[in-house]
Amino acid sequence: MKGPDVVLGPLATVGAALFGLGVLRRSWKLAAAGAVAIVADQRLPAARRLKHELRKHAPQA
Repeated sequence: MKGPDVVLGPLATVGAALFGLGVLRRSWKLAAAGAVAIVADQRLPAARRLKHELRKHAPQA
């Protein structure tokens, strides 16, 4: 059974930075904003197009 493909975009990178900063500063608001940004990045149409292109050009295992 294949797992879901995860492609990280720029919004996920910013989200990870916000999440890490929120954990370090013990700010749940920053950590929550980072988590939301990471999830939102996976739902963007650009991320879906990139996943589709990667699947099309990747060798099938």
